[in-house]
Amino acid sequence: MIHPNKDRFDYGEQLNAPDGFELDSAVATTYSLDLDALLAVSVALGFKDTLEGDLTGEKLLLLESIESLKGKLKVFYQKGKIKLPTEYNYLFTLLEPYVSPVVPVGGEFSSFHPKLWLLRYVQISKSKRPEIRYKLIVLTRNLTFDRSWDLAASLDGVLVDDIQVDDKNSNWIDFILSLLKDDNHFKPTKRFKKELPYIKWKIAYGRDDSIKLLPGGGIYNRPLFLKRADSLMIISPFIKDAGNQVNALKWLSSQVADGGAKILLSRAEELNAIGKEKLNEWKCYSINPEVVEGEEKIEEGYELHNLHAKLLVTQRGAITDWHLGSANVTSAALGDVNSSQPRNTEFMLRFSASPEKIGYEKLMEQLVGEEEGRGVFVEHIFEDIIESDDVDNSAKLRSTIFELINASWLLKGAIQEENAKYTLTLDIHSKTLFQKLQDESIYVEVDQLAIAGAKQELSTQMQWNDMELTQISAFLPVSIRLRDMDIDDTVNILIQADIEIEGGDIRNQGILRKMLDSKDKILSYIHMLLNPEADKNEWLESHTREVSSNNGEIDIFDRNTPLFEQLMLTAARHKDALVRLEGLIQSLEKSDIEIPEEFNALWKHFRVGVKLND
Repeated sequence: MIHPNKDRFDYGEQLNAPDGFELDSAVATTYSLDLDALLAVSVALGFKDTLEGDLTGEKLLLLESIESLKGKLKVFYQKGKIKLPTEYNYLFTLLEPYVSPVVPVGGEFSSFHPKLWLLRYVQISKSKRPEIRYKLIVLTRNLTFDRSWDLAASLDGVLVDDIQVDDKNSNWIDFILSLLKDDNHFKPTKRFKKELPYIKWKIAYGRDDSIKLLPGGGIYNRPLFLKRADSLMIISPFIKDAGNQVNALKWLSSQVADGGAKILLSRAEELNAIGKEKLNEWKCYSINPEVVEGEEKIEEGYELHNLHAKLLVTQRGAITDWHLGSANVTSAALGDVNSSQPRNTEFMLRFSASPEKIGYEKLMEQLVGEEEGRGVFVEHIFEDIIESDDVDNSAKLRSTIFELINASWLLKGAIQEENAKYTLTLDIHSKTLFQKLQDESIYVEVDQLAIAGAKQELSTQMQWNDMELTQISAFLPVSIRLRDMDIDDTVNILIQADIEIEGGDIRNQGILRKMLDSKDKILSYIHMLLNPEADKNEWLESHTREVSSNNGEIDIFDRNTPLFEQLMLTAARHKDALVRLEGLIQSLEKSDIEIPEEFNALWKHFRVGVKLND
């Protein structure tokens, strides 16, 4: 179930297509996003592989996995919530079409917070009607490398003849399609519209007919399907509302029968901040400090392993319900006794089973255990906290960030005739942003992701000169602070702008020229494409050989390599690989990259009749 030593969720493995199937399309949602994490995830999607190994930098493996996902992937995230990368990577540019920023519909104190993957797989078959399968992964974690303790549930879906949704459980389809409605270039949308109502979901725990997929916020109300319970167990890292209130927790408490068990598992600092008095009707547990700080004891550069999971477990008679997903137990996420209209956009999964399978007592055995202090959670001992005298500027900064992400950002690139470099002009349109910055004395700077020392104070129009084509990025670092605050108090975000480049956006061609800047690198790429069964490690080894060779070059096709036989074998067994190879060759030709003659002389005979997929 969720035993920490046994029930581990391998993110990459879960994204892999089933045996005999390939990925057709995928939609993901996340609150925050790490571009390096998305690069790594592309390997799981494109190569059916795990996420171990060094999946950072400008590697052919990453280039190929991103290229293989063209037209297949959309990731929706809250605008402004991309993590500022420690290093620039040319490949970030290729991710731009895959990621779509969302401005929260509930205003400055709301969040776009759902965390899920919807994946469509198609059977690898010559049949005119190959089998279609779906997978839905509902998570409590974002698409980042965060090391916190999270939960996830994976559902397998098959298409059936009868519609599987009604007015009570169709909101999840409306939610997915509403995200896609403004993107006319994402072709899988039509297939989703047609097929989603006919998916029958299966889950390993509980009854399949108890599954409910519950978006929340906006037009969807609470992301819960809650009935009055005999007992309630909550796992939530965040509980507090403004003013240190616990209004959502109070509402949930009111749904429990008199005398029923009320168990709360959270972070120690959250429980201490709320205080014992407000939580006196709850049996409180906090995540074990040995878990949180465990990495500190074994390695340098450690990260905390704090709690980030969200789970509500209600028991009534012989039925236990789980609600698992993105929502914390806060008014913003769940509403409270006064309102069923949460501010956040959330997504939760509800399913039911017997207490013997998924009951809270079973969970407590796995998470707390019998030996004191040895479980993931321990009984919480409240500690007084020292209240800071610092003025809390978080509300003012959050309001400013909302104004920034709600503005229109357009980055335009114009070619400089004298040196073929680019002048970038950033136009920012907002009715209220600049007046707010002036009235509240807030200082904002905008930077360029690819070059150092390019910061400028925010204005309605900004300009940067002498930019290389491969330095142009839609992802713009933005720093925000009150003018009387220290530099150390600066808040850094990354905003994705709309982008227009004179003569068309040919940055992908510039990236190819950067990455394939020698005959041997081109031949290395071709060699790997001619081996479509090559796994992640073989691609990584190819990159290692490249960078470790004496002269920076390698000779993949030496005189002993039967290139013609490789082409013949690929043509006979893996015709799809020839299609991908033709796509690469056409991209090289468009990028004015010289194709090695020893390959071209053979390829001109094989490429006849090879047509690219739509």
